[in-house]
Amino acid sequence: MGDKQDIDEVLNNFFKGTGLENTSPDFTMELMQKLTVATTPLVYKPLITRKTWYIILIVALVIFFATAMGAYSSELSATMSHINLDLSILNSLSDIVSLAIVALFILVLAQITFITKILQNKIRYS
Repeated sequence: MGDKQDIDEVLNNFFKGTGLENTSPDFTMELMQKLTVATTPLVYKPLITRKTWYIILIVALVIFFATAMGAYSSELSATMSHINLDLSILNSLSDIVSLAIVALFILVLAQITFITKILQNKIRYS
């Protein structure tokens, strides 16, 4: 305990010797003005615009319906026969892995929408 008291005495002597620093009378106002100038409003701009999301949705729907109708329409099958997609890897996936991939995709989409709403609220209230 003697060491702690020695350190306290040394620190007390040090602070008594240095004294307090005096600031200008308008120091607080100058600091607040600098802080208010430094804060600029944050503008939210999404990475993918609404128009792009609509285009993605339309393309996905066209692909979905084209593949769904492809089994019934020989014309569409003949048109799309030049597209060679190797989907053999999908046959080797188990049901659990497929469900895990779908669940992961849904969770990522949910998090993106959740984080977007949080950011929009922060921007709105700041």
